[in-house]
Amino acid sequence: MDSRLIPSFCFLVIFGHGAVVNGASILTEKPSFLKTCATTDPSFSSCLTNNFQGLFQQWKSGIPGLKSVGTLEPVHVKKIKFHHKQPPVDLHILLQKVEINGLGDVKGKQTSFNPKTLTATVVLVVPKLKLHSDYAVKGNTRSFTLDGSGKLDLSADNLVIHLKLQLKLRQTDGYTFADIDKVNLDITEVGDFHIHLDNLFNGQKELEDTVNNFLNSNWRSFYEAVRPGISAAIEAVLKERLAKVFASIPANYFIANISSL
Repeated sequence: MDSRLIPSFCFLVIFGHGAVVNGASILTEKPSFLKTCATTDPSFSSCLTNNFQGLFQQWKSGIPGLKSVGTLEPVHVKKIKFHHKQPPVDLHILLQKVEINGLGDVKGKQTSFNPKTLTATVVLVVPKLKLHSDYAVKGNTRSFTLDGSGKLDLSADNLVIHLKLQLKLRQTDGYTFADIDKVNLDITEVGDFHIHLDNLFNGQKELEDTVNNFLNSNWRSFYEAVRPGISAAIEAVLKERLAKVFASIPANYFIANISSL
């Protein structure tokens, strides 16, 4: 597969239930792992980075008392549709009953915040991301034709994620919230990548092993082709979860005097 290809993609990510953002319950007590960061403090960036890391690690199983937020470990997604079309590659992939593990172990690397534009940029590292799902694939690559369905297992090591959040302040019940207006995510680095598709050729084990070995032997080229799809799926997951978190937690738990900045 040619790593120079610039892919064209179409995605659809469907969760098991709709997101309820405004009107969510309010966490009226600041959790002990969160530190209120002052923009005038020289350690503001590292303080905010630690807070973001805490959101993932401390609340991987959800926020106690706020059932609407859901978990980050694991994340369940009902359906992901993925279409890659850039000659000579034309693939339609459907993932169902998707389970994603590893986001609860995210480590914060760097954070910046612009109080004038209310934008935050967060650099995160996912040590080990795992995805398991049912799959159906149909289409062509330069080397072979794919047409099958079964179980998919994917893993990626040391994913470096750049997450940009556009925030919007909201006053409710005497609290200030920094609701998430927009999310943009890009995966900039990956240490290793592995994928396995079973029943790829309706039980032709030898051919299935050949294709899986080819994909993993040439994983960097294959990864670059599917990276936008992985990015889009993780972006959708994080937007859905973080929107609920930020809608429930007063913004001054994170940043001091945010409403007057």
